[in-house]
Amino acid sequence: MHFRIQTSGIRAVDVLRRGIEDLEKLCDHTINSFQFLAEHHMGGKFRLRE
Repeated sequence: MHFRIQTSGIRAVDVLRRGIEDLEKLCDHTINSFQFLAEHHMGGKFRLRE
């Protein structure tokens, strides 16, 4: 995977790091939402494998 990050006044590595951290938060939120809704649908009997 290749990234081309063009910035002005901020280091590209800092922008990349923030983007990765934001992506991690989004993934955590998606997993938690899916887990909650799946448990609700299955009557509390659903568990994601970790």
